[in-house]
Amino acid sequence: MNRPVLRLFDCLVCLLLLAGPMGAAASPAEAEPVHPAADGGESPDEGWMFSAGLYLWVTGMSGDLTVRGRDVPIDMSFIDLVNATDTLVGLFGYFEGMKGRFGFALDAAYSRLSANLDARLTSVGPVELSLEGGEWDFRLFVLDFAGFYRFYEVGHWKEAEQTPRKRPFIAFDALLGGRYSHEKIELNGTVRTTLTPGDTPILDESYPFALEPSDHLVDPILGGRILLWPAKRVHLALWGDFGGFGAGHDFTWQLKGMGGYSFRMFGLDSSVFAGYRSLCVEREIEEGNETMDMSITLHGPVVGLACRF
Repeated sequence: MNRPVLRLFDCLVCLLLLAGPMGAAASPAEAEPVHPAADGGESPDEGWMFSAGLYLWVTGMSGDLTVRGRDVPIDMSFIDLVNATDTLVGLFGYFEGMKGRFGFALDAAYSRLSANLDARLTSVGPVELSLEGGEWDFRLFVLDFAGFYRFYEVGHWKEAEQTPRKRPFIAFDALLGGRYSHEKIELNGTVRTTLTPGDTPILDESYPFALEPSDHLVDPILGGRILLWPAKRVHLALWGDFGGFGAGHDFTWQLKGMGGYSFRMFGLDSSVFAGYRSLCVEREIEEGNETMDMSITLHGPVVGLACRF
């Protein structure tokens, strides 16, 4: 989908919110720093530290589909999706490791959303084009994989845990990686054309429409994250990424903000976290004689549990 102005705006939003750092997507685990930074920005020579966990992403869906040059808007909250469909599935998890200033992150998510789409596509004078009995089923598996480098840090997160008012922990990471997506889309319905110059239609034609692509896509992504430990047991994270550039999707971006609370559970450093996540994908789909432009944003609150070892 050719939307250069919108894409430039999305990139600027990512960069402004991140206050400069760039790299790839990161996981909700980063709401709890997994690497104890040393005083003065020097990282101690320690072994690997890992973090893993599961989370729930309560997703809504917004955007639009462009079918045969006509826009079909989509704007459904999580409650709307629950009311509109029997299919609403999501599985989410992550794994992260770090040693010194270098690390990696994996974040996997599977989501299936369905909706009924009945919409008036356009109306010009007495001519009306509409989609009737439309059914939309969107299955998305996403695996974010990223390497990151901590280029700036102040304080020590364990020290911030003990004396938060004296020396908080803050770190900036640059990330670079990719996003693998498996998308399966089913869109079908009946396109109806009516001509009604007066009270009675003089033309009423219908024809079926079906589009069922299934694609594997890989996008380069870059972005960054900020980690902050402002108070005892409290930690915050903000990160974002953008990419695609025509390699897989025309464009993709993601923004996530999390806050967490740490504690000990079963002898492990653990954390509960909550926040908000948005993921957008844009692409043109061709199948046979049919084409469709898609710009879809999945968004909603996140809640999860992490452990560090």
